[in-house]
Amino acid sequence: PRSDNRLQCPLWDAKEAPLPFPPERGTENGQPEAMAGLRQKLDHVVRLHEESKSAFRILESHIKAGLLE
Repeated sequence: PRSDNRLQCPLWDAKEAPLPFPPERGTENGQPEAMAGLRQKLDHVVRLHEESKSAFRILESHIKAGLLE
């Protein structure tokens, strides 16, 4: 358990967790593979953003309901 006051949420640990995709490998033409890697990373960031918005909405509803101060 952590001693700080952050909520225990995988979002907060995202920067500490390994990315769910391999780094791009160097290839002769490189471009298609690099673009695919960037697309994967962008999809991952978009997913994290959606999860954080969802977590924020849940937190906000708990605060409004008086469950958290």
